[in-house]
Amino acid sequence: DAALLPGCLLDVAVTAAAAAAAGGSSSSGVVQVSVAHDAVAGGQLQQWEGLHLGSLLPGALLSCKVRQVCPDGLLVSFCSYFHGAIDHFHLGSPIPEENWQARYKPGQRLQARLLFVDPASKRIGLSCLPHLLNWRLPTAVPAMGQTFDQAVIARVDQGLGLLLRLPTEPESAVGFCHVSNLADGQLGKGEIEKRFKVGGLVKGRVIGFRLVDALVAMSLKESVLAQQVYSVKDLYPGQHLDVTVLDATPAGL
Repeated sequence: DAALLPGCLLDVAVTAAAAAAAGGSSSSGVVQVSVAHDAVAGGQLQQWEGLHLGSLLPGALLSCKVRQVCPDGLLVSFCSYFHGAIDHFHLGSPIPEENWQARYKPGQRLQARLLFVDPASKRIGLSCLPHLLNWRLPTAVPAMGQTFDQAVIARVDQGLGLLLRLPTEPESAVGFCHVSNLADGQLGKGEIEKRFKVGGLVKGRVIGFRLVDALVAMSLKESVLAQQVYSVKDLYPGQHLDVTVLDATPAGL
């Protein structure tokens, strides 16, 4: 919806191939394209002669066939001879359902968005998250520095951290708190599982975003929660602040 400016980069979808030049059989070299969101988001990669690993670019929409349902995701194939993997955190929701495997079976067809291609290992990663399929940002994105008094623990990953459900509108956001952000001090072995239980409530603060994964980076550290100012948005005229004098100059402090 933004104004088009000379030199700006655009995502486009080809709507018509190059037509023959007037008075000759050669192509004019001009193709018709569309910048409409629906056209760009729905443009699906088609198989063509000469398609190779280097032709696969992140963001491409693919029609895939499920080859195997694994404990941590799906193995799929596309364009006849390429194979890729979809992590279970990218199958419709960052918080997988307990019985998510029952929704898929070998031979089933689905649409997925290409995330990455590793030429060295020939690994290909894909995603079925709705915001990526729709080519938009996640709808539930809280503000940087926002605190949540009642974040619900949805999952405890041993040695990794907590998956949290955050009460936001119009739908709940999903946060992840890495083990390094669970407490100011270092947690001992097995202490995470003892202190945090699925369904429990914790107080956390937004410290970053992983928009591709539709995840909000969280911290439960008391030192982070106690910070009066975490971003510029936390400042307002007339606000009382506790500050430290770094230097005194003729121009001021």
